[in-house]
Amino acid sequence: MIRRIDRYVLRTFFSPLVWSALGLPGLLLVIDVFEKLDEFGGLCAREGTGGALSVIGAYYAGFLSVNAAAYASVIVLVAAVLCVATLARSNELVAMRSAGLSLRRALAPLLAAALVLAGLQALARETVVPALARRARLAHARIYGSSDPPEVSGRDRIRAVAPDGRDLWHGKGNAHLCAKGFRRTASGGEIEGLDLTLQGRQHTVSVRADRATWHRDHWQLEHGRIDRLKDADPVEPAAQLYTTLSPDALEAEQGPMELGLAALTAARLRRLRKRDACAVEFAKRFAMPLATVIALLMGLPIVLKRGAEGRARRVVSVAIALGLGLVYIAAAELAARAGIRGYLEPWLAVALPHAAFLALGSFLYARMDA
Repeated sequence: MIRRIDRYVLRTFFSPLVWSALGLPGLLLVIDVFEKLDEFGGLCAREGTGGALSVIGAYYAGFLSVNAAAYASVIVLVAAVLCVATLARSNELVAMRSAGLSLRRALAPLLAAALVLAGLQALARETVVPALARRARLAHARIYGSSDPPEVSGRDRIRAVAPDGRDLWHGKGNAHLCAKGFRRTASGGEIEGLDLTLQGRQHTVSVRADRATWHRDHWQLEHGRIDRLKDADPVEPAAQLYTTLSPDALEAEQGPMELGLAALTAARLRRLRKRDACAVEFAKRFAMPLATVIALLMGLPIVLKRGAEGRARRVVSVAIALGLGLVYIAAAELAARAGIRGYLEPWLAVALPHAAFLALGSFLYARMDA
């Protein structure tokens, strides 16, 4: 049952939360707009004012959603710190303790709100953010006048089949698949201008097609052809191409942030160029929502330590709490990059900073009433 004091603390928390949620992404947006003014002018010249506004709107919808998801823990920490500073300035925390409430109980509504916001963040990263991030990437390519063709590389075994059903060639090696365009369909996906090159120890093979449609475990080729580049064999028509470089693999190469958990799981199991990036993003889908709660566990005790001892000390304590939160986010990002580059196992790179700061936050929160 929510008590009156809990509702009061939540109301005090809600106002700075709204301003924090609007302020940080808004600041990033203003900086990005000024950096791209010249590109926006070129876009207007190429596509007209209406087309340019549509592209810019799609870009900034994804830009804001991605940054709001990435910095959600900082946004909530700023709001909670300002809420506690407000309560301390008006001596309301002293009144709560005089009424027999511990500080942990008095501020429990903030942790409950952080848990709810963490759940909403996890839901958004799985549903809303991937679609907006994909649209933002495509809009970004149009802003800079590039086509952003899809491509994927990885160790693979391929098999090419002729229109009459006989095997033309099979083998394994380092494969690179690129296309002029890609879109999702009911069968899986369809690409324009397929171009696959497989480099083995003793062979190099090129498979090309004007159009290719994915069917369960292979690409169905339209006007396909295979060329054994190191042999004297002539170019032959090909109708099917069996490979693990599927539509999911193409999407994974475009950006792990654009994938759902199912696609990330599939990408982690394939030997792709961005497999580690997909594994790191998979782990972050579970860890980053918890960062919202961990940041509060660290920040609230620091604010309360000097929060009621004068304005100067209150400002210093707020600055220390926010600085520690930023150090936490920076450490998590650096560890994630180490996992993407292969210096650490992806799950370990994501887990280490969160586990370390969770231990620190738990220690500080347990001693908050001391």
